[in-house]
Amino acid sequence: MASIQVNEKHSCGGALIEPQWVLTAAHCSKDTKVVELEVVLGAHSLSKQKTKQKIKVMKMFPHPNFKWPSAGDDIMLLQLKNKAILNKFVSTLKLPKSTKSVKPGTKCSVAGWGETNAAHLHSDTLKEANLTVMKMKICKKIYSLNLTKNLVCAGDKNQQQDVCPGDSGDPLLCKMKWPGPTVYIGIASFGSPCKDYTKPGVYTHLSNKYLSWIKNVYEMSRKTNGAPGNFNSGSVPSCSKIAIGESPSSVSRSHFESVGDLAPKLHYQFCIYTQLKPLHNGIKVII
Repeated sequence: MASIQVNEKHSCGGALIEPQWVLTAAHCSKDTKVVELEVVLGAHSLSKQKTKQKIKVMKMFPHPNFKWPSAGDDIMLLQLKNKAILNKFVSTLKLPKSTKSVKPGTKCSVAGWGETNAAHLHSDTLKEANLTVMKMKICKKIYSLNLTKNLVCAGDKNQQQDVCPGDSGDPLLCKMKWPGPTVYIGIASFGSPCKDYTKPGVYTHLSNKYLSWIKNVYEMSRKTNGAPGNFNSGSVPSCSKIAIGESPSSVSRSHFESVGDLAPKLHYQFCIYTQLKPLHNGIKVII
């Protein structure tokens, strides 16, 4: 597990998929400079554990198709300045080999340092929730959104646990076969306000579309040897919190707030990437 932090404060979750790469949600790019971002690895407690590694972020690669008001393509790669040291506390999470659709009823789990109470404070220790995949047609009806096939809905049948603000980007692990290992199949994207467990969380499904995009970013990075000067740089994204159905022009600019933090409207992160040019095969980078 990875804690993505801004000025040493937890913001989003993510997964270390290669020693120098973290996979998370695109809306976690926030309205901040890359130099303010760092990733914490190998920690159960963010404040106490001596086993943790802190590594600065060198570049952000949000998916080029992520934009408001779409609820899709919420996926981003972070390239770290240095490679993580792999040990018994820090390891990589394998991407799925099969990208078959996840059947309703599949048992999953998600873990992170998101909020755990009404005080909007992030947990210091890693928390885990056990969830079950729901039928997409039910999820569409709950949210009144045209959710795409590249999404997965998962929630707690007993309505006792789910993701909260600060859990965006957390990896969704599912038991695809019994017996068998858990598989990394999704990235936490959005959901209902914290403690409202009547609605499931929505996750970006790691389908062939996104696995191919990840591969393209890897290849482009290798070709440029990680040199920032070889990329077209862009300005930091300007983000505002808006509700589904509202026009972006009607919303004043505000500091980033996590998805789903106010009831009864479903909130989402609206970001405009100004002066950000597509790079080779549609890859975008913020440095």
